[in-house]
Amino acid sequence: METPARHSPSFETTDQLPEASIRRPCGEMIISYNPANQHAIGEVARTMGSQAAEVMARAGEAQRAWRRRPLVQRIEVADAVLGALMDWREDLLELGIEELGMTPLEMRRSWWRMMASVREVLDGAPILLGEEALKVGGGLFARRRERAVAQWRPRGVVACVAGSYDVLESAVVQGLAALVAGNTVVVAADERAPLLLSSVGNVIAQTIASPAVWTTVCGGDELAEEVVRRADAVVVQGSASRVRRVCGAAAEGLVPIWGDAPGADVAVVLNDADLVAAARAVVWGAMCGAGRRKAAIRRVWVQQSIAAVFTDQIVAEVLRLRQGMPGVEEVEVGPQADFGEVELLEELMDDAVERGAKLLVGGSRRRRCEGAFFEPTVISGVDETMQLWEAAVPGPIVALTVMRSPAEASMRCRDRGGPVRASIFSKSVSVAREVGMQFEAAVVGINEPVSDLPPGYGPREAACGGLRQLDAIEVLRASSRRAVMVESRPGFGRGLNLRGFADAERQQRLLDAWTALRFERGVTRRVTRIWNHLRPG
Repeated sequence: METPARHSPSFETTDQLPEASIRRPCGEMIISYNPANQHAIGEVARTMGSQAAEVMARAGEAQRAWRRRPLVQRIEVADAVLGALMDWREDLLELGIEELGMTPLEMRRSWWRMMASVREVLDGAPILLGEEALKVGGGLFARRRERAVAQWRPRGVVACVAGSYDVLESAVVQGLAALVAGNTVVVAADERAPLLLSSVGNVIAQTIASPAVWTTVCGGDELAEEVVRRADAVVVQGSASRVRRVCGAAAEGLVPIWGDAPGADVAVVLNDADLVAAARAVVWGAMCGAGRRKAAIRRVWVQQSIAAVFTDQIVAEVLRLRQGMPGVEEVEVGPQADFGEVELLEELMDDAVERGAKLLVGGSRRRRCEGAFFEPTVISGVDETMQLWEAAVPGPIVALTVMRSPAEASMRCRDRGGPVRASIFSKSVSVAREVGMQFEAAVVGINEPVSDLPPGYGPREAACGGLRQLDAIEVLRASSRRAVMVESRPGFGRGLNLRGFADAERQQRLLDAWTALRFERGVTRRVTRIWNHLRPG
Protein backbone atom coordinates (compact mmCIF):
# COMPACT_ATOMS: atom_id res chain seq x y z
CA MET A 1 0.00 0.00 0.00
CA GLU A 2 1.29 3.44 -0.84
CA THR A 3 0.82 5.45 2.29
CA PRO A 4 1.35 9.21 2.37
CA ALA A 5 4.77 10.34 3.55
CA ARG A 6 4.98 10.26 7.34
CA HIS A 7 7.58 11.65 9.74
CA SER A 8 9.26 13.60 6.98
CA PRO A 9 12.82 14.72 7.94
CA SER A 10 11.80 18.30 7.24
CA PHE A 11 9.46 18.12 10.24
CA GLU A 12 11.82 16.58 12.77
CA THR A 13 13.31 19.85 13.98
CA THR A 14 9.97 21.66 14.12
CA ASP A 15 7.61 19.06 15.55
CA GLN A 16 6.13 21.50 18.04
CA LEU A 17 4.40 24.23 16.06
CA PRO A 18 2.99 27.48 17.44
CA GLU A 19 -0.78 27.54 17.78
CA ALA A 20 -1.20 30.19 15.10
CA SER A 21 0.33 27.93 12.44
CA ILE A 22 -1.56 24.74 13.16
CA ARG A 23 -3.25 23.15 10.12
CA ARG A 24 -2.48 26.06 7.82
CA PRO A 25 -1.99 25.42 4.08
CA CYS A 26 1.64 24.76 3.19
CA GLY A 27 2.16 25.36 -0.52
CA GLU A 28 0.97 22.42 -2.58
CA MET A 29 0.91 20.02 0.39
CA ILE A 30 -1.42 19.60 3.35
CA ILE A 31 0.32 18.71 6.58
CA SER A 32 -1.48 16.45 9.05
CA TYR A 33 -0.80 16.83 12.77
CA ASN A 34 -1.44 14.57 15.71
CA PRO A 35 -4.07 16.52 17.67
CA ALA A 36 -2.78 15.09 20.96
CA ASN A 37 0.72 16.63 20.68
CA GLN A 38 0.60 18.70 17.47
CA HIS A 39 3.53 16.78 15.96
CA ALA A 40 3.50 16.62 12.16
CA ILE A 41 2.84 13.02 11.12
CA GLY A 42 2.70 13.32 7.32
CA GLU A 43 1.50 15.20 4.31
CA VAL A 44 -0.72 14.74 1.28
CA ALA A 45 -0.90 16.62 -2.01
CA ARG A 46 -3.37 19.49 -2.10
CA THR A 47 -5.99 19.36 -4.86
CA MET A 48 -7.15 22.79 -5.93
CA GLY A 49 -10.76 23.65 -6.75
CA SER A 50 -9.75 24.28 -10.37
CA GLN A 51 -8.70 20.61 -10.65
CA ALA A 52 -12.13 19.27 -9.62
CA ALA A 53 -13.38 19.12 -13.22
CA GLU A 54 -10.45 16.92 -14.26
CA VAL A 55 -10.88 14.62 -11.26
CA MET A 56 -14.61 14.17 -11.88
CA ALA A 57 -14.08 13.64 -15.62
CA ARG A 58 -11.66 10.77 -14.93
CA ALA A 59 -14.10 9.26 -12.45
CA GLY A 60 -16.93 9.54 -14.99
CA GLU A 61 -14.89 7.81 -17.67
CA ALA A 62 -13.95 4.99 -15.26
CA GLN A 63 -17.60 4.60 -14.27
CA ARG A 64 -18.65 3.74 -17.83
CA ALA A 65 -16.43 0.66 -17.65
CA TRP A 66 -17.15 -0.15 -13.99
CA ARG A 67 -20.94 -0.20 -14.37
CA ARG A 68 -20.68 -2.81 -17.17
CA ARG A 69 -19.32 -5.32 -14.70
CA PRO A 70 -22.04 -7.68 -13.47
CA LEU A 71 -23.25 -7.15 -9.93
CA VAL A 72 -21.70 -10.46 -8.89
CA GLN A 73 -18.26 -9.27 -9.98
CA ARG A 74 -18.66 -5.92 -8.19
CA ILE A 75 -19.55 -7.78 -4.99
CA GLU A 76 -16.48 -10.00 -5.39
CA VAL A 77 -14.27 -6.93 -5.81
CA ALA A 78 -15.75 -5.29 -2.70
CA ASP A 79 -15.19 -8.52 -0.79
CA ALA A 80 -11.55 -8.47 -1.92
CA VAL A 81 -11.34 -4.85 -0.67
CA LEU A 82 -12.46 -6.00 2.78
CA GLY A 83 -9.74 -8.65 2.74
CA ALA A 84 -7.10 -6.09 1.74
CA LEU A 85 -8.25 -3.71 4.48
CA MET A 86 -7.91 -6.52 7.01
CA ASP A 87 -4.37 -7.18 5.76
CA TRP A 88 -3.51 -3.55 6.54
CA ARG A 89 -5.65 -3.37 9.67
CA GLU A 90 -2.92 -2.80 12.24
CA ASP A 91 -1.28 -0.02 10.21
CA LEU A 92 -4.58 1.71 9.55
CA LEU A 93 -5.66 1.44 13.18
CA GLU A 94 -2.38 2.98 14.30
CA LEU A 95 -2.74 5.77 11.75
CA GLY A 96 -6.31 6.47 12.87
CA ILE A 97 -5.30 6.67 16.53
CA GLU A 98 -2.45 9.01 15.65
CA GLU A 99 -4.29 11.30 13.22
CA LEU A 100 -7.85 11.33 14.55
CA GLY A 101 -6.96 11.27 18.24
CA MET A 102 -9.18 8.24 18.85
CA THR A 103 -8.53 5.96 21.77
CA PRO A 104 -7.57 2.40 20.75
CA LEU A 105 -10.96 1.15 21.95
CA GLU A 106 -12.93 3.73 19.97
CA MET A 107 -10.81 3.15 16.85
CA ARG A 108 -11.47 -0.58 17.01
CA ARG A 109 -15.19 0.01 17.55
CA SER A 110 -15.23 2.20 14.45
CA TRP A 111 -13.37 -0.46 12.47
CA TRP A 112 -15.77 -3.19 13.57
CA ARG A 113 -18.82 -1.09 12.62
CA MET A 114 -17.30 -0.39 9.21
CA MET A 115 -16.63 -4.05 8.48
CA ALA A 116 -20.05 -5.16 9.76
CA SER A 117 -21.88 -2.53 7.69
CA VAL A 118 -20.02 -3.38 4.47
CA ARG A 119 -20.61 -7.09 5.01
CA GLU A 120 -24.33 -6.34 5.38
CA VAL A 121 -24.18 -4.47 2.06
CA LEU A 122 -22.53 -7.38 0.27
CA ASP A 123 -25.10 -9.83 1.63
CA GLY A 124 -28.07 -7.63 0.73
CA ALA A 125 -26.98 -6.30 -2.67
CA PRO A 126 -28.19 -9.27 -4.81
CA ILE A 127 -31.73 -8.85 -3.48
CA LEU A 128 -31.95 -5.04 -3.34
CA LEU A 129 -30.36 -4.44 -6.75
CA GLY A 130 -32.02 -7.37 -8.49
CA GLU A 131 -34.94 -7.17 -10.89
CA GLU A 132 -38.18 -6.38 -9.07
CA ALA A 133 -41.59 -7.44 -10.42
CA LEU A 134 -44.22 -4.71 -10.14
CA LYS A 135 -48.00 -4.79 -9.94
CA VAL A 136 -49.34 -2.92 -12.96
CA GLY A 137 -52.23 -0.58 -12.21
CA GLY A 138 -55.08 0.35 -14.52
CA GLY A 139 -57.50 -2.48 -13.95
CA LEU A 140 -58.15 -6.13 -14.66
CA PHE A 141 -57.47 -6.00 -18.40
CA ALA A 142 -54.20 -4.09 -17.97
CA ARG A 143 -52.93 -6.59 -15.44
CA ARG A 144 -53.68 -9.45 -17.84
CA ARG A 145 -51.90 -7.98 -20.84
CA GLU A 146 -48.95 -6.11 -19.30
CA ARG A 147 -45.90 -7.04 -17.27
CA ALA A 148 -43.69 -4.52 -15.43
CA VAL A 149 -40.32 -4.87 -13.74
CA ALA A 150 -38.05 -2.35 -11.98
CA GLN A 151 -34.31 -2.36 -12.47
CA TRP A 152 -31.67 -0.41 -10.55
CA ARG A 153 -28.97 1.38 -12.50
CA PRO A 154 -26.03 3.35 -11.04
CA ARG A 155 -26.23 7.14 -10.98
CA GLY A 156 -22.63 7.74 -12.07
CA VAL A 157 -20.08 9.46 -9.82
CA VAL A 158 -20.85 9.65 -6.09
CA ALA A 159 -19.03 12.33 -4.08
CA CYS A 160 -18.35 11.54 -0.40
CA VAL A 161 -17.57 14.69 1.60
CA ALA A 162 -15.96 13.34 4.78
CA GLY A 163 -15.76 14.78 8.27
CA SER A 164 -12.83 14.69 10.64
CA TYR A 165 -13.79 11.82 12.96
CA ASP A 166 -16.24 9.06 11.97
CA VAL A 167 -14.60 8.61 8.57
CA LEU A 168 -14.55 4.79 8.51
CA GLU A 169 -18.18 4.19 9.43
CA SER A 170 -19.42 7.08 7.31
CA ALA A 171 -17.42 7.97 4.20
CA VAL A 172 -15.79 4.57 3.65
CA VAL A 173 -18.95 2.53 4.27
CA GLN A 174 -21.18 4.78 2.17
CA GLY A 175 -18.57 4.91 -0.59
CA LEU A 176 -18.21 1.13 -0.76
CA ALA A 177 -22.00 0.74 -0.90
CA ALA A 178 -22.12 3.17 -3.84
CA LEU A 179 -19.26 1.23 -5.46
CA VAL A 180 -21.18 -2.04 -5.24
CA ALA A 181 -24.16 -0.31 -6.86
CA GLY A 182 -22.00 0.40 -9.92
CA ASN A 183 -20.89 3.97 -9.23
CA THR A 184 -17.39 5.38 -9.01
CA VAL A 185 -16.49 7.32 -5.86
CA VAL A 186 -14.62 10.56 -5.19
CA VAL A 187 -13.86 11.17 -1.50
CA ALA A 188 -13.20 14.76 -0.44
CA ALA A 189 -11.26 14.42 2.82
CA ASP A 190 -11.32 16.95 5.65
CA GLU A 191 -8.07 18.93 5.83
CA ARG A 192 -7.69 17.90 9.47
CA ALA A 193 -7.76 14.15 8.72
CA PRO A 194 -6.44 13.38 5.22
CA LEU A 195 -3.93 10.60 5.91
CA LEU A 196 -6.30 7.81 6.96
CA LEU A 197 -8.68 8.33 4.03
CA SER A 198 -5.77 8.60 1.59
CA SER A 199 -4.31 5.34 2.87
CA VAL A 200 -7.67 3.56 2.71
CA GLY A 201 -8.10 4.94 -0.81
CA ASN A 202 -4.73 3.51 -1.81
CA VAL A 203 -5.75 0.07 -0.57
CA ILE A 204 -9.06 0.20 -2.44
CA ALA A 205 -7.55 1.55 -5.68
CA GLN A 206 -4.80 -1.09 -5.72
CA THR A 207 -7.30 -3.88 -5.03
CA ILE A 208 -9.59 -2.74 -7.84
CA ALA A 209 -6.57 -2.07 -10.11
CA SER A 210 -8.23 1.08 -11.43
CA PRO A 211 -7.35 4.25 -9.49
CA ALA A 212 -10.16 6.36 -11.00
CA VAL A 213 -12.86 4.03 -9.62
CA TRP A 214 -12.05 5.30 -6.10
CA THR A 215 -10.32 8.68 -5.80
CA THR A 216 -9.39 10.57 -2.64
CA VAL A 217 -8.74 14.31 -2.83
CA CYS A 218 -8.07 16.91 -0.16
CA GLY A 219 -8.26 20.67 -0.55
CA GLY A 220 -10.78 22.24 1.78
CA ASP A 221 -14.36 23.43 1.40
CA GLU A 222 -13.82 25.11 -1.97
CA LEU A 223 -12.68 21.83 -3.51
CA ALA A 224 -15.56 19.95 -1.87
CA GLU A 225 -18.10 22.36 -3.35
CA GLU A 226 -16.61 22.07 -6.85
CA VAL A 227 -16.63 18.27 -6.62
CA VAL A 228 -20.26 18.27 -5.44
CA ARG A 229 -21.38 20.49 -8.33
CA ARG A 230 -20.09 17.90 -10.80
CA ALA A 231 -21.28 14.77 -8.98
CA ASP A 232 -24.34 12.63 -9.74
CA ALA A 233 -25.03 11.98 -6.03
CA VAL A 234 -23.52 13.27 -2.79
CA VAL A 235 -22.86 11.90 0.70
CA VAL A 236 -21.82 14.50 3.28
CA GLN A 237 -20.63 14.33 6.88
CA GLY A 238 -19.01 17.01 8.99
CA SER A 239 -19.77 20.20 10.86
CA ALA A 240 -23.10 21.96 10.39
CA SER A 241 -21.42 24.83 8.51
CA ARG A 242 -19.71 22.45 6.08
CA VAL A 243 -22.90 20.49 5.50
CA ARG A 244 -24.79 23.71 4.70
CA ARG A 245 -22.19 24.76 2.12
CA VAL A 246 -22.23 21.36 0.47
CA CYS A 247 -26.05 21.26 0.42
CA GLY A 248 -26.08 24.68 -1.24
CA ALA A 249 -23.68 23.50 -3.95
CA ALA A 250 -25.73 20.32 -4.53
CA ALA A 251 -28.96 22.30 -4.76
CA GLU A 252 -27.62 24.32 -7.70
CA GLY A 253 -27.73 21.21 -9.89
CA LEU A 254 -30.54 19.39 -8.05
CA VAL A 255 -28.04 16.67 -7.14
CA PRO A 256 -29.50 14.04 -4.76
CA ILE A 257 -27.79 14.29 -1.37
CA TRP A 258 -27.84 12.47 1.95
CA GLY A 259 -25.66 12.35 5.04
CA ASP A 260 -25.69 14.02 8.41
CA ALA A 261 -24.29 16.73 10.66
CA PRO A 262 -23.83 16.65 14.46
CA GLY A 263 -27.32 16.30 15.88
CA ALA A 264 -29.13 17.28 19.06
CA ASP A 265 -29.19 13.88 20.77
CA VAL A 266 -30.60 13.95 24.29
CA ALA A 267 -30.77 11.73 27.36
CA VAL A 268 -33.80 11.74 29.67
CA VAL A 269 -33.38 10.42 33.23
CA LEU A 270 -36.67 9.70 35.03
CA ASN A 271 -37.06 9.53 38.78
CA ASP A 272 -37.33 5.72 38.87
CA ALA A 273 -34.10 5.13 36.91
CA ASP A 274 -31.07 3.24 38.18
CA LEU A 275 -28.98 6.36 38.78
CA VAL A 276 -25.59 4.67 38.86
CA ALA A 277 -26.15 2.82 35.57
CA ALA A 278 -27.76 5.89 33.99
CA ALA A 279 -24.85 8.15 35.00
CA ARG A 280 -22.29 5.76 33.51
CA ALA A 281 -24.28 5.48 30.29
CA VAL A 282 -24.72 9.24 29.98
CA VAL A 283 -21.03 9.93 30.57
CA TRP A 284 -20.09 7.30 28.00
CA GLY A 285 -22.55 8.67 25.44
CA ALA A 286 -21.38 12.25 25.93
CA MET A 287 -17.62 11.75 26.28
CA CYS A 288 -16.66 8.70 24.26
CA GLY A 289 -14.49 9.94 21.43
CA ALA A 290 -14.06 13.24 23.30
CA GLY A 291 -17.62 14.06 22.29
CA ARG A 292 -16.59 14.24 18.63
CA ARG A 293 -18.85 11.44 17.45
CA LYS A 294 -21.81 12.67 15.42
CA ALA A 295 -24.09 10.62 17.70
CA ALA A 296 -22.82 11.99 21.02
CA ILE A 297 -25.33 13.03 23.70
CA ARG A 298 -25.48 16.84 23.74
CA ARG A 299 -28.10 17.51 26.42
CA VAL A 300 -29.30 15.65 29.52
CA TRP A 301 -32.78 16.15 31.01
CA VAL A 302 -33.10 15.11 34.67
CA GLN A 303 -36.32 14.93 36.65
CA GLN A 304 -36.34 17.49 39.44
CA SER A 305 -36.77 15.06 42.33
CA ILE A 306 -33.49 13.25 41.56
CA ALA A 307 -31.49 16.11 40.02
CA ALA A 308 -29.12 16.68 42.97
CA VAL A 309 -28.31 12.99 43.49
CA PHE A 310 -27.88 12.30 39.79
CA THR A 311 -25.65 15.35 39.32
CA ASP A 312 -23.36 14.15 42.11
CA GLN A 313 -23.20 10.73 40.46
CA ILE A 314 -22.30 12.30 37.10
CA VAL A 315 -19.53 14.35 38.68
CA ALA A 316 -18.12 11.26 40.38
CA GLU A 317 -18.09 9.33 37.08
CA VAL A 318 -16.42 12.19 35.19
CA LEU A 319 -13.71 12.62 37.83
CA ARG A 320 -12.70 8.98 37.27
CA LEU A 321 -11.94 9.61 33.59
CA ARG A 322 -8.36 9.82 32.42
CA GLN A 323 -7.37 12.18 29.63
CA GLY A 324 -4.15 12.09 27.67
CA MET A 325 -2.47 10.93 24.49
CA PRO A 326 -4.32 7.94 22.94
CA GLY A 327 -2.20 4.93 22.13
CA VAL A 328 0.55 6.04 24.51
CA GLU A 329 -1.32 6.38 27.81
CA GLU A 330 -4.25 4.43 29.20
CA VAL A 331 -6.98 7.05 28.70
CA GLU A 332 -10.72 7.27 28.15
CA VAL A 333 -10.90 10.80 26.68
CA GLY A 334 -8.72 12.01 23.82
CA PRO A 335 -8.17 15.41 22.17
CA GLN A 336 -10.31 17.66 20.00
CA ALA A 337 -9.55 18.01 16.29
CA ASP A 338 -7.62 21.27 16.75
CA PHE A 339 -7.25 24.34 18.95
CA GLY A 340 -10.08 26.06 17.10
CA GLU A 341 -12.55 23.58 18.58
CA VAL A 342 -11.05 24.09 22.05
CA GLU A 343 -11.39 27.86 21.83
CA LEU A 344 -15.00 27.57 20.68
CA LEU A 345 -15.84 25.24 23.58
CA GLU A 346 -14.30 27.71 26.04
CA GLU A 347 -16.41 30.52 24.56
CA LEU A 348 -19.57 28.41 24.96
CA MET A 349 -18.71 27.67 28.58
CA ASP A 350 -18.09 31.36 29.34
CA ASP A 351 -21.39 32.33 27.72
CA ALA A 352 -23.32 29.68 29.68
CA VAL A 353 -21.80 30.71 33.01
CA GLU A 354 -22.53 34.38 32.35
CA ARG A 355 -26.18 33.48 31.71
CA GLY A 356 -26.62 31.51 34.93
CA ALA A 357 -25.29 28.00 34.34
CA LYS A 358 -23.15 26.37 37.03
CA LEU A 359 -19.81 24.87 36.02
CA LEU A 360 -19.16 21.81 38.20
CA VAL A 361 -16.14 20.14 36.56
CA GLY A 362 -13.70 21.24 33.85
CA GLY A 363 -14.71 23.98 31.45
CA SER A 364 -11.37 24.88 29.85
CA ARG A 365 -8.41 23.47 27.93
CA ARG A 366 -6.11 21.10 29.80
CA ARG A 367 -3.01 23.20 30.33
CA ARG A 368 -0.64 20.37 31.22
CA CYS A 369 -1.17 18.79 27.77
CA GLU A 370 0.51 20.27 24.72
CA GLY A 371 -2.22 19.11 22.36
CA ALA A 372 -5.78 20.28 21.70
CA PHE A 373 -7.31 18.87 24.90
CA PHE A 374 -10.52 20.15 26.49
CA GLU A 375 -11.20 18.93 30.01
CA PRO A 376 -14.16 16.58 30.62
CA THR A 377 -16.85 19.02 31.72
CA VAL A 378 -20.09 18.92 33.69
CA ILE A 379 -22.30 22.00 33.58
CA SER A 380 -25.81 22.31 35.05
CA GLY A 381 -28.67 24.75 34.58
CA VAL A 382 -28.35 24.93 30.79
CA ASP A 383 -31.36 26.54 29.04
CA GLU A 384 -32.52 28.11 25.77
CA THR A 385 -30.86 31.48 26.44
CA MET A 386 -27.39 29.97 26.11
CA GLN A 387 -25.41 29.30 22.94
CA LEU A 388 -24.52 25.87 24.32
CA TRP A 389 -28.19 24.87 24.01
CA GLU A 390 -28.20 25.29 20.23
CA ALA A 391 -24.60 24.56 19.29
CA ALA A 392 -23.89 20.94 18.30
CA VAL A 393 -20.20 21.49 19.00
CA PRO A 394 -18.11 18.35 19.53
CA GLY A 395 -16.67 18.17 23.02
CA PRO A 396 -16.58 16.07 26.22
CA ILE A 397 -19.45 17.92 27.90
CA VAL A 398 -22.39 16.76 30.01
CA ALA A 399 -24.92 19.62 29.88
CA LEU A 400 -27.64 19.09 32.50
CA THR A 401 -31.13 20.62 32.51
CA VAL A 402 -33.74 20.02 35.23
CA MET A 403 -37.31 19.19 34.16
CA ARG A 404 -40.46 19.04 36.22
CA SER A 405 -41.93 16.40 33.91
CA PRO A 406 -41.07 14.69 30.62
CA ALA A 407 -43.92 16.61 28.95
CA GLU A 408 -42.20 19.91 29.74
CA ALA A 409 -38.88 18.68 28.36
CA SER A 410 -40.43 17.26 25.17
CA MET A 411 -42.31 20.51 24.51
CA ARG A 412 -39.13 22.58 24.89
CA CYS A 413 -37.28 20.19 22.58
CA ARG A 414 -39.98 20.30 19.90
CA ASP A 415 -39.94 24.11 19.97
CA ARG A 416 -36.29 23.87 18.88
CA GLY A 417 -36.75 21.25 16.19
CA GLY A 418 -36.73 18.13 18.33
CA PRO A 419 -33.93 15.62 18.97
CA VAL A 420 -32.68 13.16 16.39
CA ARG A 421 -32.20 10.44 18.99
CA ALA A 422 -33.25 10.09 22.61
CA SER A 423 -31.92 7.82 25.36
CA ILE A 424 -34.56 7.22 28.04
CA PHE A 425 -33.58 5.83 31.45
CA SER A 426 -36.35 4.27 33.54
CA LYS A 427 -37.05 0.96 35.24
CA SER A 428 -40.44 0.88 33.49
CA VAL A 429 -40.08 0.03 29.81
CA SER A 430 -43.67 1.06 29.08
CA VAL A 431 -43.10 4.50 30.64
CA ALA A 432 -39.84 4.88 28.71
CA ARG A 433 -41.63 4.08 25.45
CA GLU A 434 -44.33 6.64 26.16
CA VAL A 435 -41.73 9.32 26.96
CA GLY A 436 -39.80 8.44 23.81
CA MET A 437 -42.95 8.99 21.72
CA GLN A 438 -43.44 12.41 23.36
CA PHE A 439 -39.97 13.52 22.27
CA GLU A 440 -40.72 12.59 18.64
CA ALA A 441 -37.20 11.24 18.24
CA ALA A 442 -36.33 9.18 15.18
CA VAL A 443 -34.68 6.52 17.36
CA VAL A 444 -35.15 5.87 21.09
CA GLY A 445 -32.78 3.85 23.24
CA ILE A 446 -34.18 2.52 26.51
CA ASN A 447 -31.65 2.28 29.36
CA GLU A 448 -28.67 2.57 27.03
CA PRO A 449 -27.04 5.33 24.94
CA VAL A 450 -28.74 5.27 21.57
CA SER A 451 -25.37 5.97 19.92
CA ASP A 452 -24.36 2.40 20.77
CA LEU A 453 -27.20 0.84 18.77
CA PRO A 454 -26.22 -1.08 15.60
CA PRO A 455 -25.78 1.04 12.44
CA GLY A 456 -29.03 -0.19 10.92
CA TYR A 457 -31.03 1.55 13.66
CA GLY A 458 -29.68 4.99 12.80
CA PRO A 459 -31.95 8.02 12.38
CA ARG A 460 -33.56 8.72 9.04
CA GLU A 461 -33.38 12.49 9.38
CA ALA A 462 -30.62 14.67 10.75
CA ALA A 463 -31.11 17.99 12.49
CA CYS A 464 -29.58 19.90 9.59
CA GLY A 465 -32.48 21.06 7.45
CA GLY A 466 -34.08 17.62 7.13
CA LEU A 467 -30.99 16.09 5.50
CA ARG A 468 -31.62 12.40 4.99
CA GLN A 469 -29.36 9.95 6.77
CA LEU A 470 -29.25 6.52 5.15
CA ASP A 471 -27.70 3.35 6.43
CA ALA A 472 -25.37 1.36 4.20
CA ILE A 473 -28.11 -0.93 2.87
CA GLU A 474 -30.29 2.01 1.82
CA VAL A 475 -27.36 3.58 -0.03
CA LEU A 476 -27.47 0.70 -2.53
CA ARG A 477 -30.71 2.05 -3.93
CA ALA A 478 -30.16 5.73 -3.11
CA SER A 479 -27.07 5.69 -5.33
CA SER A 480 -29.05 3.99 -8.11
CA ARG A 481 -31.78 5.09 -10.50
CA ARG A 482 -34.99 3.09 -10.64
CA ALA A 483 -35.93 2.19 -14.22
CA VAL A 484 -39.38 0.63 -14.81
CA MET A 485 -39.89 -1.59 -17.87
CA VAL A 486 -43.50 -2.23 -18.95
CA GLU A 487 -44.03 -5.00 -21.49
CA SER A 488 -47.29 -5.31 -23.44
CA ARG A 489 -48.08 -8.94 -24.21
CA PRO A 490 -50.32 -9.64 -27.26
CA GLY A 491 -53.12 -12.15 -27.31
CA PHE A 492 -55.17 -10.96 -24.33
CA GLY A 493 -57.54 -8.62 -26.12
CA ARG A 494 -57.40 -4.88 -26.38
CA GLY A 495 -58.20 -4.17 -22.76
CA LEU A 496 -58.60 -0.64 -21.49
CA ASN A 497 -56.17 1.90 -22.91
CA LEU A 498 -56.46 5.60 -23.67
CA ARG A 499 -54.26 5.80 -26.74
CA GLY A 500 -55.39 7.38 -29.99
CA PHE A 501 -58.40 9.37 -31.12
CA ALA A 502 -60.11 6.98 -33.56
CA ASP A 503 -62.30 5.34 -30.94
CA ALA A 504 -62.37 8.06 -28.28
CA GLU A 505 -66.10 7.72 -27.50
CA ARG A 506 -65.78 3.98 -26.76
CA GLN A 507 -62.69 4.57 -24.62
CA GLN A 508 -64.50 7.27 -22.65
CA ARG A 509 -67.42 4.89 -21.90
CA LEU A 510 -65.01 2.14 -20.82
CA LEU A 511 -63.14 4.52 -18.53
CA ASP A 512 -66.35 5.76 -16.90
CA ALA A 513 -67.55 2.18 -16.40
CA TRP A 514 -64.28 1.06 -14.89
CA THR A 515 -64.25 4.09 -12.53
CA ALA A 516 -67.75 3.21 -11.37
CA LEU A 517 -66.78 -0.44 -10.87
CA ARG A 518 -63.78 0.46 -8.76
CA PHE A 519 -65.04 3.39 -6.70
CA GLU A 520 -68.86 3.61 -6.66
CA ARG A 521 -70.45 2.68 -3.32
CA GLY A 522 -73.31 0.21 -3.22
CA VAL A 523 -73.84 -2.78 -5.55
CA THR A 524 -77.07 -1.46 -7.07
CA ARG A 525 -75.66 1.99 -7.82
CA ARG A 526 -72.50 0.43 -9.19
CA VAL A 527 -74.37 -1.88 -11.61
CA THR A 528 -76.66 0.97 -12.70
CA ARG A 529 -73.73 3.26 -13.38
CA ILE A 530 -71.90 0.62 -15.40
CA TRP A 531 -74.98 -0.15 -17.48
CA ASN A 532 -75.61 3.54 -18.19
CA HIS A 533 -72.02 4.02 -19.31
CA LEU A 534 -71.85 0.95 -21.55
CA ARG A 535 -75.28 0.84 -23.21
CA PRO A 536 -75.41 2.07 -26.82
CA GLY A 537 -76.39 5.69 -27.56
